Amino acid sequence: LMIIGIDMDGVLANFQAGFVPLLAKRGYTQFDLKDPNFPSVWEWPTAGGVPASVVNECWNEVKQDENFWYNLPPYPNVPADVDALVQARIRGNDIYFITNRPGKTSKIQTEGWLKLYGYLDPTVLVSADKAGCTKALKIDAYVDDKPGNLEGHGESVGLFMPLQPYNKYYMDDPTFQTNKVTAVLNVREVLKAIGA
Repeated sequence: LMIIGIDMDGVLANFQAGFVPLLAKRGYTQFDLKDPNFPSVWEWPTAGGVPASVVNECWNEVKQDENFWYNLPPYPNVPADVDALVQARIRGNDIYFITNRPGKTSKIQTEGWLKLYGYLDPTVLVSADKAGCTKALKIDAYVDDKPGNLEGHGESVGLFMPLQPYNKYYMDDPTFQTNKVTAVLNVREVLKAIGA
């Protein structure tokens, strides 16, 4: 049996689809959610010409919003991924959703989101220290879309990164590949790879 850690945004939930409207209502309408190559970089608002002060203003709104995280749309892979996670849990695997979502109700919103999409008994941890969580929980496999969050884990942790336009270039970086990160298209691929 395995202990699995999974990030939320960029893995299951589409963060950009929630953040782009916040920018648009402040007059920054240059971001196209229908573009399959959007976003092409991690810090996409700043790279797209949005001043840091406006980005911070949007983040402050996110932190105060009791529904922002709950209302994020899922990626198309979510129904099948959540079904696979539920089946993995039924088989006895432990699954932790580890996120760094800010806001007073981010944990409750995340639990609600997972229940909404069919994972009825989620264990959600809110922490910026993803590697610390994997070590403390003795996690066997960890899934995250942010390359920096895939560093500093123990040698025995299988690391998986769902490919997104903004993180694909890391797989071509020879120093990044030494971290033994496996690129995947969805969570089902992770579960299959680890035999969960």
